[in-house]
Amino acid sequence: MESLVSLVIVNWNRKNELKECLESIKNQTYKLIEVIIVDNLSTDGSIEMVREVYPEVNLIVMPDSSYGACETFNIGFSNAKGEYTGILDDDITLPNDWVEKIINKFKSEPISTAIISTKVIEPGMPDDYLNSKEYNREKYYSTFVGCGSMARSALIKEAGYYDKKLFIHVNERDLALRLLKKGYRILHYPSVCTYHKKPFGIHLGNRSLYYHLRNYIWVLFKHYCFMDIMRFFMVGIGVKRMNKGNSNQILGVIGLKESIFQNKGGISTACKALFDAMTGLPYCFRNRSVYVAEEFL
Repeated sequence: MESLVSLVIVNWNRKNELKECLESIKNQTYKLIEVIIVDNLSTDGSIEMVREVYPEVNLIVMPDSSYGACETFNIGFSNAKGEYTGILDDDITLPNDWVEKIINKFKSEPISTAIISTKVIEPGMPDDYLNSKEYNREKYYSTFVGCGSMARSALIKEAGYYDKKLFIHVNERDLALRLLKKGYRILHYPSVCTYHKKPFGIHLGNRSLYYHLRNYIWVLFKHYCFMDIMRFFMVGIGVKRMNKGNSNQILGVIGLKESIFQNKGGISTACKALFDAMTGLPYCFRNRSVYVAEEFL
C-alpha cells in the first residue's frame, strides 16, 4: 500500500515559478500526493492562480507578509497528513520520478533515516562542485537542502520543526543537528536531482546576508564546539569554492565574504548581523548542546 506524501511549499510573489513547480508535481509518477502551499499574502496573483488552476491544493494564506520562512514552513509541516513530508522551495522543478525514487529509497533505509536530501542543480554552479566525487557520493551528512528534500513526518515533528527565531536561512542545519542528537540520520542522495532557479552561492542582497551571518553564528553557538566556531570566523566566511573532499563543510557559506565586501552597505549589514547575533547569545547558550561527528562540518 502506498504512503501519502505531503509536499510543503512556501510562496511569496513567485507566481510564474510556483506554476512551473506545481506542474512538475502534477506530472509525478507517484500519485498519492497532497500539496500544501503556505502563501505569505502574495500580491502578484499567486493566490488567485492556485485557487483557479490547482483547486486540489491545500492553500494556506497568511494574514500578512511579515512571517518568516521558518514559521510558514512549520505551519505547512503541522498541516501535513502524509507519512512523508517533502520540503520544497517555490522556485524549483522536479523530475517526474522525484517522489517515487525518494519513497523507494526510504523503504530501503532504516527507520533512523529522517531526511533524504537530493542533489540540487543551480545556475552558476561551478563544475568542480557539480561534478565532484563528494557531491555525487551517497553519504550520511549533517545537514540537508531546504529546497528539495523529503522527511519522515513524525521525526521532524519530534525534533520540533524549524526554529522560528531564525526567521529565514540556516534553519535546515539547525533542524538537522537536533535530529542527529536524537540518533537520526540524514542521507544525501545524488541519484535524485532538484532543479533550483536560484543562482549558486550567497549573492541575494543585504537582507539575505544579514540572516545568513546572524543565523550561522547562532547555530554555531547552539551546536558547535568552540574550536569549530573559531574555524568558521577564520576560514568559513572567506570560502569562495568547494574544498575537495568536503563540500558539506561549506554548504550555504560560499559567497558570504563577497556579499559583505561587494554589496553596497554590505559591511554595515554584517556589523548589524554580528551585533544582533551577540545580543541573541543568551538564547543560544540556553539551548546549547554540542554534537560532534566525522562529517559534522
